[in-house]
Amino acid sequence: MAYAITVESAIRAELINHGPCMFEALVQRLSPFSWNEVFAAVDQLSRDGRLVLRHTTRFDYEVSIGLTQPDLELIRARWAAEGDMLCGHRDSDSQASEEQIYS
Repeated sequence: MAYAITVESAIRAELINHGPCMFEALVQRLSPFSWNEVFAAVDQLSRDGRLVLRHTTRFDYEVSIGLTQPDLELIRARWAAEGDMLCGHRDSDSQASEEQIYS
């Protein structure tokens, strides 16, 4: 059974596997799809926040994966944990287990 890949999933797969690229390069890599199909999908994905566009040259844009809400929450949690560690704060569970080890 053959599965049809959508232009949106092809774009995301290309960017996940190869990293950010210029829009015109993305269109060339996704040759099964027309320029219009790729443009419409990139437009919608960027409006949804799933892609990020940067105007890097006069006539082209860099396309990259955008962060989803769960990604942002995970990053914030990691930053908070790292900040606590840098400030010498520890959660009570790790402190209690360390006290048991050294008692």
